[in-house]
Amino acid sequence: MKKIAIIIDDFQLATKIVDAVGYLGGESIFPDQNKNLQWKADLIIVDLDCEKNTGFNQIKKYLKSQADVNIIGCAKRVSKSLRKEAITAGCKMVLTKSSLSRNISSLLMGFNS
Repeated sequence: MKKIAIIIDDFQLATKIVDAVGYLGGESIFPDQNKNLQWKADLIIVDLDCEKNTGFNQIKKYLKSQADVNIIGCAKRVSKSLRKEAITAGCKMVLTKSSLSRNISSLLMGFNS
């Protein structure tokens, strides 16, 4: 398993992701979004419901410093326009938070290969 950066405000979902990453032998990090990107991750899971829509700004910033990183965006509700905006910003996948929660282990295994 690889290093997973978790940028999610939802404590319960973040905890579930950390548990799944640990079970699969990976490492979870919670990067400080206000500092320089001195960390590296193989996968970034970002909350698109962040206040002030900073999720999209963060995605663009990550891709500038880590062009080969995979990004999964999640939101409580995913509309066609949100999905399109997230994919355009650089997300490989855009899921509802409930879908991410239900499928986190299989998603992580898929990105591990």
